[in-house]
Amino acid sequence: MGLSSSKRKSAISGADRNMLALKTQRKKLVDQQRLLEARIDRHTEVARALVREKKGDKALFVLRKKRLVEKQNQTLSGLLINVESLVSSVETQQQQNKVFYALQEGNAALKAMQQAVSVDDVQRVLEDAADAKAQYEEMSGLLGQSLSDVDTEQVEAELQALEDQAAAQEAERLPSVPVSKPQQQQEQQQQAEVKGGADTLPSVPTTPAPQQREQMANEEKEELHAREPMLAT
Repeated sequence: MGLSSSKRKSAISGADRNMLALKTQRKKLVDQQRLLEARIDRHTEVARALVREKKGDKALFVLRKKRLVEKQNQTLSGLLINVESLVSSVETQQQQNKVFYALQEGNAALKAMQQAVSVDDVQRVLEDAADAKAQYEEMSGLLGQSLSDVDTEQVEAELQALEDQAAAQEAERLPSVPVSKPQQQQEQQQQAEVKGGADTLPSVPTTPAPQQREQMANEEKEELHAREPMLAT
């Protein structure tokens, strides 16, 4: 692992050096091309000045030199395009190499983790978890069964006692309702009226009324008239 890493570092260093050389050469080509373009412009100005001075032969010579410089510039443009293409290819390859090395390291790490944990280990852990779950369910069932054997009546009686105790404590905490004096007098008067009601009722008369006495006298007279014949015999 360390050897491959060192080889990779050396390879990366070599690629970096090659890339640096390409970029340096590209800069030189660009500088040289700028110089040639400046020469072309200079030859054009000189040829134009010679034409104005009616020096056609010298102007023709300058134009020929200009043509040679233009050809040289075209050659440099081709070289510059080739260098640019190569730089682009190298940069793309460097990015691909980085991705490849990252994938390689990830694959190695994954293999190492897979070797650390085998399928048998995973199966054993799952079996242990299943056993622990079954034991937990069994214990829960036993505890629930023992709790269901408690006497229901005793539990309900204890609950009722607690509720009564809570109600009594709540009643003690409640403030007593004050009775106003006029209301108290009214209640006492109502109680006195209820007690004296029996004494104020009209008494039933024990002596007969006048009509009843007259009726009784008439009945006695008729009875005497009926008995007179019987007494005469």
